[in-house]
Amino acid sequence: MKDDPENKGLSENFELRIDNMCGNENGLAAAVLSGEGLALYDAGKNAFIEIAARNEDPNGLHANLEQFSGIIPFRDREGNIWVSSDRGLNIFNPNKKHFYFYGTHNAKNKAAFPAYTPGGFINNPGDSDMYVGYYDQTGGIVRFTKDLQFKKQYLYSINGNSNLRENQVWCMFKDENDVIWAPNQAGTMLRLDTKNDQLTLVNDPALFGNINIIKNDAGGDTWMGTWANGLRKSDHLTHRVSTFIEPAVGSPVIPKNVFSLLFDGDSIIWVGTNDLGFLRFDKRSNTYTHNYLFNEKDPSSISSNMTKAIIAYNDDTLLLATNMGVNIFDKKKQLFTHISVKEGLPGNSVESIELDEERNLWTACDGGFCKINMLLYR
Repeated sequence: MKDDPENKGLSENFELRIDNMCGNENGLAAAVLSGEGLALYDAGKNAFIEIAARNEDPNGLHANLEQFSGIIPFRDREGNIWVSSDRGLNIFNPNKKHFYFYGTHNAKNKAAFPAYTPGGFINNPGDSDMYVGYYDQTGGIVRFTKDLQFKKQYLYSINGNSNLRENQVWCMFKDENDVIWAPNQAGTMLRLDTKNDQLTLVNDPALFGNINIIKNDAGGDTWMGTWANGLRKSDHLTHRVSTFIEPAVGSPVIPKNVFSLLFDGDSIIWVGTNDLGFLRFDKRSNTYTHNYLFNEKDPSSISSNMTKAIIAYNDDTLLLATNMGVNIFDKKKQLFTHISVKEGLPGNSVESIELDEERNLWTACDGGFCKINMLLYR
């Protein structure tokens, strides 16, 4: 790692694209290096350890590097790092310093595993098991014990056929009753009741359409960001589904493709979209009140209309991962400050962001890592 030109952060000279990161209580834990492997962060040494794919090693990372991109790593409560590839599922044990690999036919467990990219991970506190959703028609949801042993594969079937788009999982979400909801390629949802071990299909026309993100608010209602149908809410009492796609007053943009969500208190939702701007949604009026769009003539406007991630730095400040750097949003002044390659960011296309316990911002870009001392930007 090295100091950036203005000494506001630390950059790692990885030449290839950084796809995604996952964190732990000390901040960053691991990041995916597109076409290369993993980078593990040692907080004590403030350094990275790079792990390249080694398919010949039974305890190594297994992956076809030509297709090793767009991967989302996950850290479970035991500290294991879960990474998928087209070869199968890789689980890195930080204590033993090696991977457990689960391919299409795993000799250790004598069970079949989909050799495709998972669409999500859930570490269920109810039974301590890990549930993995696969983005493949033969994938469905696979369940592991906390000791990384295969337990069960859940597949929805019609007339004995389970090779269905319904089993091609986009993402997963767990509600307060330990029920897992998994939107799928068919535009419906798998519903897995982990307490009763029952898989069913939710074929509600109100929920038709692919879902990018699902979150519960403090009141128990479920909010969904969809690929083409805007923001949706499922009321936890009536189960009525409402769709919110009306643009903010004065905005020419219809917010159809929702990428990211952040709840702010009991009334506001901040919404990031795919090239449709950054929006403020008021739950009391069920309307968008503001749509912040890039304006090349205004240096205090948002720098990109694509927002991939939103996190709160404090009560007054939001941090955004955009396609043109990190944006610092002052909610009171409604102004944006930008951190881009001009300020030492390794690349402008920011894939993900994480805050560590010291409130430093870890940023994964198309050109490498950056650890930013946010105190210098306040």
